[in-house]
Amino acid sequence: MNDIVITGLTKSFGNKQVLKDFSMTIPAGGTTCIMAPSGGGKTTLMNLLLGLISADSGTIQGLEGIRIAAVFQEDRLIETMNPVSNIRLVHPRLSTQTILERMSAVGLNGCAGQPVSELSGGMRRRVALLRALESKWDFLLMDEPFKGLDPDTLQLVIQETRRASHHKTVLLITHDLKEADMMHANLVRLPEIQASNT
Repeated sequence: MNDIVITGLTKSFGNKQVLKDFSMTIPAGGTTCIMAPSGGGKTTLMNLLLGLISADSGTIQGLEGIRIAAVFQEDRLIETMNPVSNIRLVHPRLSTQTILERMSAVGLNGCAGQPVSELSGGMRRRVALLRALESKWDFLLMDEPFKGLDPDTLQLVIQETRRASHHKTVLLITHDLKEADMMHANLVRLPEIQASNT
C-alpha cells in the first residue's frame, strides 16, 4: 500500500475546534504513534481515518481500496461469546488451534470457553486486540490498545502485536512514551492548539 497523506484536516464539534489545519504522512509499512493530552484530537483523528465522522475541511489520501482494522478504546466484544468465537468473527476459517496459540502468546490461558463478560478488563483488552490482529488488514488503527496491562503482560502483547504487524502500516494512539518506544514507532505530537480543546 501507499503512504497515507493527511492534508489540512480541520474538525469542530459545535464551538470546540479539535483539529485545525492538521497535516501529516503515515508511512506505509511502519508504525506511527500519535500523542496528545486527553481531548487533544487523537480519537477524532482515528474516527476521521475510519470514515466514522467527516472532516469540516481537508483531505485524506491513500485509503482507497485498502483493508482497515481497528482497536477502539471500548472493547466492543460480543459479551455472550467466548474469546475464540469473538476472534473468529473477523476470520471464520481460522482454526481453534491457531487462536489458542495466539491467546497463549499474550497470556490468555484457561479462559477459551468462558463468555467474555466474565473476563477481567485486561483480558478483554487482549481479546479485542487479537480480534483485530487476526483479521486480514493493510492498515491497523489502535486507540490506547495496551491500557491497563501490567508490565509483564504488556511485553507479551507488544511482542505479538509487532509480530502480526511486521511490514504493515500501523497507527498507534497512546499517552505512554514507553509503549511507543516498545512498538518502535515514529512519534507525532498533535499541535498544542488542538490539545487546548476538549
